[in-house]
Amino acid sequence: MSVVMDISRVEGISMVGKNEQMTNDLAGRIFRARISSSGQVTIPVEIRKKLGVEKNEEVNFEVSDDAVVVKRPMTWDEFAEKQQARVEELKRKNPKFAKALEKNKGKTANEMRDEWMASSEGKAYYKEKYGI
Repeated sequence: MSVVMDISRVEGISMVGKNEQMTNDLAGRIFRARISSSGQVTIPVEIRKKLGVEKNEEVNFEVSDDAVVVKRPMTWDEFAEKQQARVEELKRKNPKFAKALEKNKGKTANEMRDEWMASSEGKAYYKEKYGI
């Protein structure tokens, strides 16, 4: 299994080392780290700077069949923006979805769930799935 570090999130960083200017693009470079006896790995400083993470901050590990990608977690603002863009795209593609959003505006998730469970569709689903 290989370890891949996704460093595409932060741009414009430049680092100086051994009297030479490093390029902004770390893609294609190989960084090596040793796993300690307690299973810890130190992320190389160049990658930490490129990701924009510092001491005691968290990183995400995304696992696929043959790689692990290390990413800086999204901020709440980034997450909300991404979700809003997704909702707008779904509304454009699916008028039924847009109508349902408008109908349920202001309701809590629990209220929406309870309404759906009381509907004929919800009752049929629960009867088929759980026999109730």
